[in-house]
Amino acid sequence: MRSPASRLDHGLATLRSRGLGLHAILPTAEAATVAPKLAELAEAWPSLVLVGSAGATLWQSMTAARAFGPADPVDEYCEDALFDFCDDLEPDVATTLLWPAADAGATLPVTRLGELAGWSHRSPLGLGIHPRFGLWFAYRGVLLLDVALEPLREPVAPSPCDACADRPCISACPVGAVGGPAGVDLGLCLGERDREGASCVSACASRAACPIGAEHRYPAEQQGHHHRFSTPMLRRALATSASAPPEWSRS
Repeated sequence: MRSPASRLDHGLATLRSRGLGLHAILPTAEAATVAPKLAELAEAWPSLVLVGSAGATLWQSMTAARAFGPADPVDEYCEDALFDFCDDLEPDVATTLLWPAADAGATLPVTRLGELAGWSHRSPLGLGIHPRFGLWFAYRGVLLLDVALEPLREPVAPSPCDACADRPCISACPVGAVGGPAGVDLGLCLGERDREGASCVSACASRAACPIGAEHRYPAEQQGHHHRFSTPMLRRALATSASAPPEWSRS
């Protein structure tokens, strides 16, 4: 029988091999400071694991696995990998996949968990910006474990946007939709995305203009995929709010 730490190391290595290489471990009680509903789960499930992807590795892994179906292939691929991770920890460690889940999007602030993990500061686009990967990372899963583990997180660091004098992400937007109080003005953004011949049809010029982590920029095919699948979600958000919804963190 392997120890919980040994099983966890093996499981995280397997996630990494499938393109999910961004990991953090937080005490559930600490996570409850930004997600209060977790407080009632902290005793039974003392550790929270945050899983993400960064750069092109996820897309490369999906391409190698030919993991492209009629639904959103990124979500399906990641959920399969996360369930396999849970299976790999059994029977020594019990797990529960908390997010993504049909009813968790409105109650689990994954971007706030990312801030606790040192992954993210708010950028002028409203997207979180990672100190190493810039805007080219995304949240893929949140799990709870029934064992107390040593926390794993990025070192505390200031937002890279603080030292960015030029703010090219703002000037690159052709309709001035970036940099307002909500991060991005969805009405302006979607209007330009829908305009025939617009450069924003398949990728975001503002996101591409950010110099932080530029070497980790998604390949064009991946940018196009996320752009295509995010547009309907942003339209739904615009019907109720002027700001981008939490699900944008998965792009």
